[in-house]
Amino acid sequence: VARSLGLPADTKGDEVVDHLARARDTPAIEPVLVTDAPVHQNVVTDRGGLLDYLPVPHLHPGDGGPYVNTIGFFVLESPKRDWVNWAVARAMKVDGDRLVGMTAKMQHLGMLRDEWGTAGNRIPFALVLGADPVTTLLTGTPVAKYGQSEGGVIGALLGKPLEVVECVTSSLRVPAHAEIVIEGYLDLDASVNEGPMAEYHGYIDKLVNTDGAPMFTVYHVTAVTHRDNAIYPSTCAGKPVDEDHTITGPGVAAVSLNELRAAGLPVEKAWSVPETASHVLALTLSDDWSQRFPDTKVLLQQIGDVVKRDTHAAFWVQRILVTNNDIDPTSPSDLWWAYATRCRPGDDSIIMDGVPIMALSPIVNTPAEREAAVGRCEIL
Repeated sequence: VARSLGLPADTKGDEVVDHLARARDTPAIEPVLVTDAPVHQNVVTDRGGLLDYLPVPHLHPGDGGPYVNTIGFFVLESPKRDWVNWAVARAMKVDGDRLVGMTAKMQHLGMLRDEWGTAGNRIPFALVLGADPVTTLLTGTPVAKYGQSEGGVIGALLGKPLEVVECVTSSLRVPAHAEIVIEGYLDLDASVNEGPMAEYHGYIDKLVNTDGAPMFTVYHVTAVTHRDNAIYPSTCAGKPVDEDHTITGPGVAAVSLNELRAAGLPVEKAWSVPETASHVLALTLSDDWSQRFPDTKVLLQQIGDVVKRDTHAAFWVQRILVTNNDIDPTSPSDLWWAYATRCRPGDDSIIMDGVPIMALSPIVNTPAEREAAVGRCEIL
């Protein structure tokens, strides 16, 4: 992760998070359009079964089907064409020319889908499979703010504009040096069953979509382009630690740290703990925290309000562990020590209800919570 950001290979996890947190406030460098791109070395449009052209893997026993996408990112544009979102989201193959994927309401993809819901029933999309590592990292995180295009944030991190090329069947733009791009449109009038799938939390998500559920949208494929000898990227999600946690976690921590600092709270470091499948956010405090907040629970409540109510970024997080700065938040043994010896059971934590959560989490206990993507978080 550090090397993908241009940092030394021995950069610590909390330093990566700090780098990403500061990058949120760096002016964007927008992509530059090119006409000659490696991803257009091969263009396939004149055949049926375009997805059959690709080696789509069946990843886990129990999955509802082969998953076209697990680590690539979708490109969607707002109906006003004033915002382009690049975001990772799972997508399952339906047949040779269709796939189905989640456009969850807590993600920018879902927000864009809702914008298009009043503007038309076909949304152009591109699915980018295999891009520069920093692009994969940024599109799998919430570092870009709502209404901010990831391409500009990636340029700021690279220190130069990212090269993009226009798709062959739409005006969307994709990284010119990507491995594979699938093009087409979302049909907002169609929905098919998706899943189950073994997910980032390490378990099979056994609840299956029913026909007509709007967040499970059908993607119709109109073209596939790819570079010569293309590499098809995929991640086999499961028991941590895997790419779901090492890609998404630092970004979730970075956004939380950025927002907590902006709120003037005494937080020094943040780390999304990958060994917990990113369910736990660990924070360390500056030395003067107890002078500023004699009542610890007041501080915990304010931290919870910033992380869980003021931004959409930390919906993955269902426990926030707050410690003194003698703890290394990236060290599981340090965190276990702090948890076991510094938290009195039942007295030293607070519960927040009605906050954004990840509906896929196995500790979401009710259908109502899953539908609303709203539930409970513990802060200790």
